[in-house]
Amino acid sequence: MEENYDHLISVQDTSEAEETLVSYCFHVQDIKGIDDLRPRHFYRQQLKSAFAYILQRYDERRQIDIVEYMTSLEKEDRRRFADHIQGCPVCMSPQLMSDVIINGYHCRQLAIAGREITTDAMRTGAIAAEVASIAAKKVEIESADKRDFTDKLVERSDYYQRAKQEYDTGVGITIEPGEYMIIGARPSIGKTAMMLQMFLHIAAEGLRPLFLSAEMSVGRLIDRMITSISGIPNRELHESKNVGAITEAMDFLASCDLNVVDVSGRKADCCILSEIRKHGAEVAFVDYVQLLEAEGYNETERVSNVSRCLAKATKLSGAAIIAASQLNRNSEYRASGVPVLADLRQSGSLEQDADKVVLLHREKAETTEAITIVMAKNRNGPLKKTSGIWDGEAGTIGCYVN
Repeated sequence: MEENYDHLISVQDTSEAEETLVSYCFHVQDIKGIDDLRPRHFYRQQLKSAFAYILQRYDERRQIDIVEYMTSLEKEDRRRFADHIQGCPVCMSPQLMSDVIINGYHCRQLAIAGREITTDAMRTGAIAAEVASIAAKKVEIESADKRDFTDKLVERSDYYQRAKQEYDTGVGITIEPGEYMIIGARPSIGKTAMMLQMFLHIAAEGLRPLFLSAEMSVGRLIDRMITSISGIPNRELHESKNVGAITEAMDFLASCDLNVVDVSGRKADCCILSEIRKHGAEVAFVDYVQLLEAEGYNETERVSNVSRCLAKATKLSGAAIIAASQLNRNSEYRASGVPVLADLRQSGSLEQDADKVVLLHREKAETTEAITIVMAKNRNGPLKKTSGIWDGEAGTIGCYVN
């Protein structure tokens, strides 16, 4: 059906909703909650073009940059676009705005179809049955859900024909793109050290990892990475005899395509997905769940919201996410001392949302070198228990035995 709205200027003008939504997308650099909206649904051509740009950048996992978009416009178009979004109210419900825009689009299509049906019915010699049949086709509203599902079937068919893609983390555990993994342990058992070891291994494999820390500063994390690479204890990093080894470790870090970001004090729903897209990360590490900010009336609800945010980020970005989590004290009162899924602190949502849950255990954290790595949940594979050797000086785990 031809999209000609010249004679429908006063019919279902959704410009206000379109302006509000486009302004929102540029502001938050995200399109969450508006998965069904497409450029063809827009009433204003200028806003249709802007949303097409937003979708393209989103699909390419690149930053949605309003300055870049406006720079690409002609001077007059730039002025019109600025007029559209200047002074737009804050979009409290992007899903509601999306529904208004899509509904307006379908109403306009029905209005156009109604005019054409009227013309057909008034034609000399018109046959009612034929007009009704044509009318039924003209007023049929396209099902975006059905079309998108068909596209996904084709995409999934291609996926099955390719070799399964997995990232080797270097500690006897693999993770697939789009998976969400939790690493749980009591304090000082080795959560951060294990994630840094995985982070460095993935970087050495030529992938693009991202480390988001709500606990340590970037400087302290660099110190720990240098210790992990060089084997020099953290307390000896400032001794002159170690300058050569430290320089080699720093050269290695500089040669890798990796990023470390301090997210302390930032809300999970505002920083996780945006940082993954900003850096084009293939694997993101989060240290740790209980320290991330989120809405919630109590600690349990807040951690649950953080977990849902992480799960959604894997879905929307396609990146794998590995997040550390504290465990409660229940394992200390258990005869074996080995943690279980129920020990995940402050939230059953962590267990529910994650595709994989790995739990770490050492008999006596202060002295023992043996560490147990328990795959307590694996949505797409077997459960297993692995033993390793903990090097407390270097903060690394090695010598894995199934």
